[in-house]
Amino acid sequence: MKTHILLIALSLGLLSTQANASISFLIQGDALKDSAGTPVPQTGLLLFVSSTSDAVFDAIQAGSSTAIGSSLNGSDDKVLFRGDFSTYPAAGVFDMTTGALDLSSVSGWNAGDPLGLLWFPTLTLASTTIDAGTQYGFYRNGAAVDSTLAWTTPADGTDNYLLGFFTQDGGELSPGPGAANPAAAGNASFTVGGVVPEPSRMMLGLFGILGLAFRRRR
Repeated sequence: MKTHILLIALSLGLLSTQANASISFLIQGDALKDSAGTPVPQTGLLLFVSSTSDAVFDAIQAGSSTAIGSSLNGSDDKVLFRGDFSTYPAAGVFDMTTGALDLSSVSGWNAGDPLGLLWFPTLTLASTTIDAGTQYGFYRNGAAVDSTLAWTTPADGTDNYLLGFFTQDGGELSPGPGAANPAAAGNASFTVGGVVPEPSRMMLGLFGILGLAFRRRR
């Protein structure tokens, strides 16, 4: 009898652990724009990301994958969730839920890791990679502002963790002129650069140059 009770207790404990091994987010934004200040169309791509080891978000390089769990430009910046602006009936505004995201499903992602938001006015959910020259915007805030929470990964088992990015020119979800972020913060002010050569290729190129220089001296 005691054995059966112990097994039931262990099973319930396992189920409880599994239930608490995920986090869900509510994420809102208003007003996000392209580099010229035009609201992002409803097809625009959103990537919810985390820096999983060094707490630094690196510039995106061409060829990065947009797949969930992928590393942007080979760094520790991992894609946690993909979405677009179709969740709200106005350009440049979104109101989305991620559903349960399993911490263990993304390598290196842990409670306490910084979170960030990337938006791409010219990409869509059908875009699998990011090409050179693509415009994008980025936002994170380590402080809790505008009645939302800090962009930091909460503990396992947290439900509906509310994140927001509101600018002072927003008129839908944003508190408007009282928002913490200026209007320009909503602009996609970054551009994807070229592919960075792998270190091994860089060394081969250097050796080739040194070899030519040596031959010319001879």
